[in-house]
Amino acid sequence: LPPLPYAYNALDPFIIEDITRLHHDVGHLAHVTALNLAVANMSTAIQCGNIEEVVRITESLAFNGGGHINHSLFWRSLAPAASSSSNGTGGLFPTSGALHDHVSTSFGSVEQLSAVMVTAGSGIRGSGWVWATEASSRLQLEVITTANQNLPFAWQVPILGIDCFEHAYLLQYKTNRLEYLKSVFAVVNWQEAEAR
Repeated sequence: LPPLPYAYNALDPFIIEDITRLHHDVGHLAHVTALNLAVANMSTAIQCGNIEEVVRITESLAFNGGGHINHSLFWRSLAPAASSSSNGTGGLFPTSGALHDHVSTSFGSVEQLSAVMVTAGSGIRGSGWVWATEASSRLQLEVITTANQNLPFAWQVPILGIDCFEHAYLLQYKTNRLEYLKSVFAVVNWQEAEAR
């Protein structure tokens, strides 16, 4: 389990410490633990020729591997808010550069990108993720959603991913995913997004 790149309370008040701690130390860790178990069991299932077990383990690899990768991207996509006393950089969108230009060309402004992501994330039925991605064939940003722990990598480069599972916001925002999504943009690490 990769350590967080900031303290558990660094995203307060937008994502409270209790959520960050549970989300990382329990939820993300569960994906890593299940992924490691699936990897360990796969060679045995293959050697025994147990196709049903191989399929079951493959499903676990996809779900838990996706959960581990998605959460690893998510944690790095956040930073303490610039508005906090921590001298954070979260929420500070660059005034120039490649990301600025891509967002301006694709959406008009970072506010429009945020609005599109909030709308898309709010519309997810059940659990999933909302992503700002770069379509590698077009060098243009677009917003996509993925169900469960599915990865956004099919012809897409993830620039920013936001977890839309209830565990990401329920303790603080109750069932109001819309408010959670709006709040997350105060702690988005745009420097990390630019580097991707």
